[in-house]
Amino acid sequence: MDFFINGSDSIANEGKKILDDINNKVKLGLFNNNTELTYKYKEKILGLYDDIHLAKFKPCYAKDTLLKDEYMQMITTLALDIEDTLNEVENISKTVDTKTDDIDLIKKNLLNTSRLINMDIDNLKKSVEDYAEVGLSSFIDSFNEDESNSSNNIKNQKGFLTLPYKSYQDLSSSSVIEVLETNALPGNTHVATESYSNIVYDGEIDPMLSLANILDNNNETRFECEMFEILDSTYEECNGAGFRYKEGVSWVTEDNKIYLKIRLSLSTKQVANWFSITPYIPPTSTYINSVIKTIIISDGNNDIKKMIEDIDFNDTIIIPFKEMEVKYVDILIEQSNAYDVEVAHDVVTKLNSNKNYLDTKSIKVYERENISIRNLSSLGVKYDTRTKKITIPKSNEKSNVNVNNLNNIFGEIMTDNSYDYRTEIIKAKRYNISILNANLGNYSFEDEYTYTSKAFSCSNDINSIILNANDSLDDDNIKYYVTLDNGSTWIRIYPKERAYKGACCIKINSTTPLYERDPKIIYVDKLTNVRSIILKIELTKPTDNSSIPIVYNYRLNVSSEVDDNDNR
Repeated sequence: MDFFINGSDSIANEGKKILDDINNKVKLGLFNNNTELTYKYKEKILGLYDDIHLAKFKPCYAKDTLLKDEYMQMITTLALDIEDTLNEVENISKTVDTKTDDIDLIKKNLLNTSRLINMDIDNLKKSVEDYAEVGLSSFIDSFNEDESNSSNNIKNQKGFLTLPYKSYQDLSSSSVIEVLETNALPGNTHVATESYSNIVYDGEIDPMLSLANILDNNNETRFECEMFEILDSTYEECNGAGFRYKEGVSWVTEDNKIYLKIRLSLSTKQVANWFSITPYIPPTSTYINSVIKTIIISDGNNDIKKMIEDIDFNDTIIIPFKEMEVKYVDILIEQSNAYDVEVAHDVVTKLNSNKNYLDTKSIKVYERENISIRNLSSLGVKYDTRTKKITIPKSNEKSNVNVNNLNNIFGEIMTDNSYDYRTEIIKAKRYNISILNANLGNYSFEDEYTYTSKAFSCSNDINSIILNANDSLDDDNIKYYVTLDNGSTWIRIYPKERAYKGACCIKINSTTPLYERDPKIIYVDKLTNVRSIILKIELTKPTDNSSIPIVYNYRLNVSSEVDDNDNR
């Protein structure tokens, strides 16, 4: 919804849209009674109210280099929020019949505070504009082989740089994945939207119920688990009905998180030195990644290694390790953040013959019944009624879910004639853990490798260079160099993350006097101006084979003088 400032016309238009939508649904007979109609209208109006009053400000966290456009957008939005708040105060004061001294005083204080804040914002904007005389550029290499030229001969694995490997044994294809513990239900079987009065489920094509999806090395399939939060007001409107399976298991959680502990195991111990696991990130702005609490690698006896703990699961997690015999890998993932979704909700109603109703418009009075109509078995799981335990089939076990016929999950389930069944869309929050792929293997790597980037060019003279890098080792097994003269000379530079080891900044043709120069900065004087740079990365394998060097990504932050013509 658009941002409203003095937007009475826009608000009126949105209100008209809500009324038109409600009227159309009444004509189609989609409401069983006036109470249900009232609840739906109330829900829509409250949604409009939330959109109008919700502040649009979002903090812009500086990661590597502050970008002018993002910063300006942040403080401009802040100013608009303040203006919107003051407009609302003005409107409220106009609706008060008698303006007391207290109200006038509060209003004056708000206006004075606003003026001070706006002065600070104007000063911030001026500072950013003054700083814009220096041009800032960031150069990033994606490590995608198809984007590189043949002379670079990039040896990478799925978007990261490492040593070339001589041989590889894939152990994942012969492994089995099972769920050891979870408080969530498998799949994506509730998220849905309404399209032209039809319910469309996200998981209709593939509900992502199978653990085997984790081992197929296919980015189009995955394994998911989920639980939901429902607003108290929504739960009450639904009379607490329609949130459980026939077995009594609810798909609404009472916890504030979900967890999933899985085990990748081999039938016999195998020598391995590599494990990786990749998440699926839902394409929604309100999603916050889950966290890998622990990854434990074991030979099944006494050799147990805790590899990582409390790592954000927002990208592929790569764990190279010293060769060892491996029997299983245990992964524990937690998700304590839920994101906004719409879900399909079953409604079972029965005609109440004890109530009077008007039949002039064929509107009959129904009451919601707390009757469950779906089975847990539709998710392919087994449920022990004695222990209340849900068992999800292992990756090598056959599931009773037929992905070619998913009517038992998503199709209409009819009841006897004394009941009426339908599905509605309600708002919810979804806790979700999704895994695309997991790989266990044994690599044999080359001892060293040198990677050379393409030339990064600026339209203006380069003044300074700062390197940021996300890599796996903090010693001399990964070295970075920059050339300013197309490879004639190379200057070693350290990532900013390891500035304590050496210079992470190079300044070119600086006017800083020699006696004022910072020893932590490399100063380079060139007879000609520099407008192009190249990065070189040298990788070497540790002598003890304890790990391998990996560069996940890097960023070259470059500043340059902006030509006066560029600002016109």
